[in-house]
Amino acid sequence: MVFAKVKGVQKENMTVDVESFIAVKGFKALGNQLTTDKLKQVNMMEPLPYEIPEEIIPEEIEVQGETDIEDSNVHLDEDGQVILF
Repeated sequence: MVFAKVKGVQKENMTVDVESFIAVKGFKALGNQLTTDKLKQVNMMEPLPYEIPEEIIPEEIEVQGETDIEDSNVHLDEDGQVILF
């Protein structure tokens, strides 16, 4: 982004990586604002190469010391939900 001169002062040009700038917003969000300063020009650059993210394989979980929960300790409410207290 090239900024316009304001009162004789030229602000330094800025490069923005749009992928890291944009975040997931709610459905009511209006958008992201790059700058509040007046822009003279916006230059599009060559796109960065796409890198396929590595798939993370979850590790097996080993269960130690299995214990059975007795039904006498479990209390259910009218809807069948477990009562905690």
